[in-house]
Amino acid sequence: MILIKKIIEAALKNPAQTAFIFQDKSMTYGQFLSFFALVTKRLVEAGIKSGDVVGVSMDQSPLHVAVILGIARLGAISVPMIYPASEDHYKAIIQKFSITKVVCAEHVQSMPIFEVIRLDRLTYNENEYDFSFLDYEPDDDIIVRIYLTSGSTGIPSGISYNQGYWYQRILQTFDDIDAKSRLIAPDLHLTLGSISALGTLLAGATVIFPKDNTYQNFIIAINLYAATHIILPPFAISGLFNFIPKNGIVFPTLKHMRIVGSTPPLNMIEQVSKRLTPNIFVPYGLTEIGAISIAGHEDLKANPQSSGKPQIDTEVEIVDSNHTILPLGEVGEIRVKKKGMPKSYFNDSDKTKQKFKDGFFYTGDLGYFDEAGSIVIEGRMDDMINLDGDKIHPLPYEQSLLLSGDIKDVALFPIKNMSGQSVLAAAFVAEKDHIIKALASNPFIANLISDRYMILNHLPRNESGKLLRKPLAEHFKHTNSIN
Repeated sequence: MILIKKIIEAALKNPAQTAFIFQDKSMTYGQFLSFFALVTKRLVEAGIKSGDVVGVSMDQSPLHVAVILGIARLGAISVPMIYPASEDHYKAIIQKFSITKVVCAEHVQSMPIFEVIRLDRLTYNENEYDFSFLDYEPDDDIIVRIYLTSGSTGIPSGISYNQGYWYQRILQTFDDIDAKSRLIAPDLHLTLGSISALGTLLAGATVIFPKDNTYQNFIIAINLYAATHIILPPFAISGLFNFIPKNGIVFPTLKHMRIVGSTPPLNMIEQVSKRLTPNIFVPYGLTEIGAISIAGHEDLKANPQSSGKPQIDTEVEIVDSNHTILPLGEVGEIRVKKKGMPKSYFNDSDKTKQKFKDGFFYTGDLGYFDEAGSIVIEGRMDDMINLDGDKIHPLPYEQSLLLSGDIKDVALFPIKNMSGQSVLAAAFVAEKDHIIKALASNPFIANLISDRYMILNHLPRNESGKLLRKPLAEHFKHTNSIN
């Protein structure tokens, strides 16, 4: 029970310290301990016990954190279920992980499962921290959490965490946080979201939840509550630029801004340092393995594409399709070996055989080592586009278009023309005259896509911000004449 005990120890160091800021309210660590105990008691009353697999579908709140910890305290297993999603998606998650109960907050209107537990309108008093209703403590090697992978297709796979590994994973992810820190956590359903929130609690620091996921309230939360740490994917940063001044640092309190999810365009590092904060970090990590590397200020100055050098306990190799290690600077698949890492997916032997081989995890990411020994990510192998035998990776082309200026977002994807040939098309989030200018600056790309492009208000992405190319091809097919 090491993770929960460490969080309790951190809370008891200063019960008056603010643990959460949310919905124009705050909750101290003393209050949170009482709240955590009450939530756990309600979970017991709802019939949750050791070994149960429990879905969690909640909003961004202290209640969500307390439920995750409460389920772990009982020796049960929590599985994130992002809301909203289609009924078919929920049913697939429920079936794949043998979920028998789902804990929901008030915002979830319905859930296709026979038993839904709602935890609403809980009242508690400070200094009511009491777990005397329990006579059981789970061992550190009991599975208490399943994190889901963030791929762009299909039902996600799961990686199981016991409390010991969970605790170590959190320590490896955040080493730049102390009791004075204030972090705006990503979605708690996501691996990095809950890990960053729990890491903040371990440090005795403060977790901030904006009122909603709009850019306006995100900006308000940073400035009103003096946030020091934020985590954003590149597409969200592009959107954020539309709501802030073009000159000057708008977030002077930020000490640590992580850009996650995909490689940021080259001009984004410069823009972030001039408009948001110079304290930029670009990590490389995976749900399956955890933190692999992180690029800081000096790394990014030397190479804006850097994801930093591998951590001390992490072995990283770049290999070709025959598993042969490639020389410095040559692009191949990244495989990783990390002390204490998982060896399999949860109840998925086929995918385990594909990805966990010879002691390594095969990431499916393309990349190389630069001259400084830092990892540079080129994109995902499954994003590779095959144009009738000519294979191209879209990320460098997309970044080149973004560098042209005034292109908010762009995606390349394959379609079939009327002759049955595979050809390249594009989707832009931009004004038409800006698109024309960007294509004129990139004649090779312009020749590849010809006039096969469409303009959208936003590109389809999953909850982690990863681009979904298949829906773009389907949308293009139904709305355009394909030549």
